[in-house]
Amino acid sequence: MAAGRFFSLALRHGAVLAWGDNRYEQTELPEGTHSGISAIAAGAHHALALRGDPAPAP
Repeated sequence: MAAGRFFSLALRHGAVLAWGDNRYEQTELPEGTHSGISAIAAGAHHALALRGDPAPAP
């Protein structure tokens, strides 16, 4: 889970869920966020998602 100022994000089985205030379109999920997401982050007016494996390269 990640929390912005007035909205929240959750990551469930590789898909992003978003709810709350959408004043800056931070909860409008673009295509491609329904699978393959490995991490999420949120700030006051933005939401981020990382696709793929977040493990560091050797």
